[in-house]
Amino acid sequence: MKIKFEDIIKKTYIKEITDEIPITPVFNEIEIREFSVKMRDGIILACYGAFPVGNYEKLPVIVSRTPYTIYSLRFFFEMAFYGYICVAQDCRGCGKSGGEWMPAENEREDGIDTLNFISNQPWCDNIALTGSSYVSLCQLLMADSLPEKVKVLNIENLSPYRYEMLFTNGVFHFEAYTGWTAYNTGMRTLPCAPDELYEKFLSHRPPITADTEILGVRMPWYRSWLEGVYKDSPAWTEGAYALVPETVGSINIPVLFHGGWYDPHLEGMVRCWRNINPQIREKSLFIISPTNHKQALCSDLKTENEFVCGGKRFIKSKISFFEHYLKGKDFLFETPLGNAQVFVYGQNKYKTVSLAKKDDVHTFYLNCISRKLDSEISEINSAIEYIYNPSNPVPSCGSDVLMTDYMYHKNKKTAEGQKLVPKANYRDDVISFVSDTFAEDLEISNSISIRLDVSSSANDTAFMAKICLVDKNGDAYHLRQSACTLCIKNGEKEEYTPDTIKSITFETNPIFIKIEKGCRLRVDISSSDFPSYALHPNTDKLWCHEKNAVEARQKIHGGKISF
Repeated sequence: MKIKFEDIIKKTYIKEITDEIPITPVFNEIEIREFSVKMRDGIILACYGAFPVGNYEKLPVIVSRTPYTIYSLRFFFEMAFYGYICVAQDCRGCGKSGGEWMPAENEREDGIDTLNFISNQPWCDNIALTGSSYVSLCQLLMADSLPEKVKVLNIENLSPYRYEMLFTNGVFHFEAYTGWTAYNTGMRTLPCAPDELYEKFLSHRPPITADTEILGVRMPWYRSWLEGVYKDSPAWTEGAYALVPETVGSINIPVLFHGGWYDPHLEGMVRCWRNINPQIREKSLFIISPTNHKQALCSDLKTENEFVCGGKRFIKSKISFFEHYLKGKDFLFETPLGNAQVFVYGQNKYKTVSLAKKDDVHTFYLNCISRKLDSEISEINSAIEYIYNPSNPVPSCGSDVLMTDYMYHKNKKTAEGQKLVPKANYRDDVISFVSDTFAEDLEISNSISIRLDVSSSANDTAFMAKICLVDKNGDAYHLRQSACTLCIKNGEKEEYTPDTIKSITFETNPIFIKIEKGCRLRVDISSSDFPSYALHPNTDKLWCHEKNAVEARQKIHGGKISF
């Protein structure tokens, strides 16, 4: 099948993206060809290549391996017009590829076999790997064993640190990975549409039996995720997910990182940036845009210049990076290599930063008498009590943990991102602490650390913290959130005696924002944020096996936030 540039440019999104690219098309026509590659165990995987039509012997090749079929690769094949061969492959057990779908387990060997095949083709000059989320996971799983012709990685919206991606101090990121599972069961025929399946998974108790009772099949990989509440669980210490953090230090080619402030993978991407070889980092680039996991805007606050840095779908920065490293041309991007270019909310422009960890410079204390955020700790304090009922959870509204909500609620206002949230203390089980109006601008360019002094009638429970910006009109918008259980901290088990005061500490993902004078900060403390986080049953039984949750009497005795 042949496609002309003037035909495809008629698509609105292609026109918008093409106008951002700093070079003109090299070819006016491309041809889509299907072919297959045999893996070392004999399984055949389907490939789709976009080949420019014209005279050439070899061209750079851009490769993506995806479990989502080629229809998910928006503006992938179109890059062929700019002088590349674009090859996409259905992962094992997906699309037209043979074999059984098993998340992550076969991607290293299959990816290496595929790249070796492409490297040996007469039309292959050199190779770049690209793709978002799981497609980036496929890259990292083989990053220490890449063929010589692979010159560039493009990691987008993917954290290599799997445990922290699925759990925050023992609380499962329920929506993100229940939603992902509903769309990626590996079944060729589903019992219902993915959005219906997602809703059934959300309401099923106990969560551990959702696979057999809803799908009629057992998914060991999904069960291992639910049960992996500790960092030393087999899900994270064995197999592919144990390997991928190790490959980060082995990366020896330049990397173009793309992340979003409201993508759940962001914190892990920042860690990855810090952990790669410094000499490689000097040749790399990290762009953080005001976007979510699908690389779309997600703020109820007005933003400008959102895509000036990398372009929509990051095509502008991809082409610039690939032109430099695959074709030897001058680097076309305005940011010097070796830096991070991040969007700063409030200033609504990009800033060049190092992303190195910073010391806290601002601290606000939770005053339980006035329910204020004070700049100084109060010598007189009290406790605030509320009842956490898992059967009536606080609904997510604004979130940096949601990842797949947009797939299932297309006709609703999604809860992901910098969304308008209800007024302070809008429920009896949401306790709000609000600062005074700021007399001068306040900047946050860090993670937000949280310490809570709490107690509970339960043997174990969870506490959630949501940080909000309150504008000059009194409207509040979600900024950051985090969670912590009483008995799991940083992936390790801790002890708790009911009705005793315990200090718990946790932190949010980083954020860069300038808060104008006249605005305020608000911290909401609760014990649920559903479906962003799984519901804690208030028992010391493994959460995903508990069918009968109980109410808990929670108390806040004080605390602070620092950044």
